[in-house]
Amino acid sequence: MISVGYGKTESGNLSRNFGPINNPGGESRLNVLISRAKQQMIVFCNFKSDELRTEASSPVGVRVLKGFLKYAETGKSDIPMESDKAADSLFEIEVANRIKKLGYIVEHQVGSQGFYIDIAIRHPNKEGAYLLAVECDGASYHSSANARDRDRLRQGILESIGWKFHRIWSTDWFRDENSEVERLKNRIEEVLNTTHFKIEELKNDIKPIIVRIEREIIPKAHHEYKVTNLMDSYNWISFSSFDEIPEFELREAILDVVKHEGPVHKSLLINRLLKPVYLTRAGGLIKRTVDSTLSNMSYSTNIQIDGDIIYLKDQEVVVRDRSNLPTSERKFEFIPALEVKKCMLEVVKDALSIETSEMYREVSARFGISRTTEQIKLELDNSLQVLISGGLLKLEENKVIGA
Repeated sequence: MISVGYGKTESGNLSRNFGPINNPGGESRLNVLISRAKQQMIVFCNFKSDELRTEASSPVGVRVLKGFLKYAETGKSDIPMESDKAADSLFEIEVANRIKKLGYIVEHQVGSQGFYIDIAIRHPNKEGAYLLAVECDGASYHSSANARDRDRLRQGILESIGWKFHRIWSTDWFRDENSEVERLKNRIEEVLNTTHFKIEELKNDIKPIIVRIEREIIPKAHHEYKVTNLMDSYNWISFSSFDEIPEFELREAILDVVKHEGPVHKSLLINRLLKPVYLTRAGGLIKRTVDSTLSNMSYSTNIQIDGDIIYLKDQEVVVRDRSNLPTSERKFEFIPALEVKKCMLEVVKDALSIETSEMYREVSARFGISRTTEQIKLELDNSLQVLISGGLLKLEENKVIGA
């Protein structure tokens, strides 16, 4: 009997820190554990494999653990593996960008059963699971004369282990892109509404009972970043210049955004203000007008300005997942330092003790950022030092713990 001592907290957060399993060679430790049983093995765990999100950069031990849990649940040893390979064609990139605009996270060239899937859409309710495989007739499809027969065989194998497929032909896409996007959207919703999950229960006779649930509903353990829509309340298209907008209207619009998105970076605030004037980029005039209005508001309202971050006095700070935002807005530099520090405290509280590098990956993941760049690490270093100096966290032997 194996008990996985790591898991979801009461709030539903799942840290990707599994102690020694995260270290180089962690998969060897796991192998020693799971190869001891001679007749039967029972695994106790408070999360399912599909809830554990992995990327190509995830430690090998963590990816092996996910595969083992998947096998314990389903009896199937295959598990999709992120490859970190580039997209096969510009067409795939274009399709992937449209899927992202629909609000879904995608991965390119995900490996399964020795094959690679062009675009894999992550399940919105199960971070570690994939909802749909999207295939594009790109370079790999045309690489040999019998490509079509080979793809049918490949698709059949992958469907036999649970993958759902949707194919997009480039000729149809370039002829009527919007219709193809609508067809894809309908397919995603169809699969989302018919997904089955298996739950196994062990009774006194040790025989597993399989219970099928129509679309298991899992409450989200995080707050999703909500974008303010000013289009319904403000119509500024009739003004020939941004600075002609009445200041009282601009102040009201700014307050609306800060109330819903604060603390908010000024760049995102300006993006919201551009929508009612049907612009996509802010020039010097717009930036100066917003700066002037914000400066006036800081004296007459409860608007607070800290560098490029705008918020309301005594506004609650929550950690928000930005996976739904476009790439241009999903930048770490746009995340308020207050939110970063709160996220760090939550990660350490969930994990009790965590290595610095793993904490940084977990913090980035909770914000919906898949890759922790060197620049992000530097910014996280600064936030960590502030928390340590303030007596809220401690660093012991490269592990972060609560103070």
